[in-house]
Amino acid sequence: MNEKGDVVNASYYHIVNSSTNTAVGSEVTHSFSTNVNIITVGTQHALDPLTTIKVRVNNVDNANALIQHKWHSKFLFTITE
Repeated sequence: MNEKGDVVNASYYHIVNSSTNTAVGSEVTHSFSTNVNIITVGTQHALDPLTTIKVRVNNVDNANALIQHKWHSKFLFTITE
């Protein structure tokens, strides 16, 4: 989709705890043509040095979750919903 200036985004990312790679973030998107605002918030956290979980939700009933495990420097195992 070619938006040509129809959408404006603002985002914020904050590291809560660098030792556990815990962070939170948010994004607000506004479409001028549809006058719709989408607000998304998310977080990530390292369960251990090789395993990370991420979750995000928005105000239009979309939710995503991901768990990622690093098996090798060039191989990641990822499960997402």
